[in-house]
Amino acid sequence: MAASQVSAIISRFKRGQPSCEATFALQLLNDFGAELGYRLELRKLVYTVNLIANQREYILPSYVQMVTEAYYVNSGALGDEYALYAISTDKLAEWRVGWRASTPYGGPWQYYLDNTSADTSTEPATASTSAPGTATVVGFEPLPAQTTSAGYPCVNLYATTQIPYGMNDYIPDNFPGDDVWIDGMEKLFAKSKNPAMFGARQQISDQSVQSVAAKLKGPTLQDRTNLLAGWYYPRRRR
Repeated sequence: MAASQVSAIISRFKRGQPSCEATFALQLLNDFGAELGYRLELRKLVYTVNLIANQREYILPSYVQMVTEAYYVNSGALGDEYALYAISTDKLAEWRVGWRASTPYGGPWQYYLDNTSADTSTEPATASTSAPGTATVVGFEPLPAQTTSAGYPCVNLYATTQIPYGMNDYIPDNFPGDDVWIDGMEKLFAKSKNPAMFGARQQISDQSVQSVAAKLKGPTLQDRTNLLAGWYYPRRRR
């Protein structure tokens, strides 16, 4: 299937919504792209957290959307790692009063995500740290006892990510059709501009996503690799 340029998808969308400005349409496409990547578990990446002894929280880059798995990697030896359990700060507070005052005793065994942090000196250096709530952090319980040296120990996060498209980018070649994008943009447009139509548009969009999910089941390894490669890095053509 030939790749579709983002500008062509937006032009098609605007035929049904001529009052929608192109910049807002592009925002709708990218907002739906984030939702689509999450729902179909596309745009996977492994993000490595370099640890600092006795430091609980670490700022994540803005492109990390959702962490699905986390592994404490003790060394480069095959199998020298273990999975961390996901937990919320609410559960930690409920189960262990004073958990933030815990002392380290080796590698952590739980992780959580939060949107505030007192630790603003950690990676990445470009993360927004101007006010509470401006950055997402990953936290570990108990505190890491060791600082990463020569790559270990560290924590590998498996996550979905969002890389916004521009007008000149192309949707991956073997993504099955443009309808799912149009339907998703229509849903978000209705939510913003015509709430009375949102329910109907949401139903249509959900059906399109389910259809795409069915078509993506069981592709060949090469197809899957091509899809993910294109999904990570929107291609520009001249």
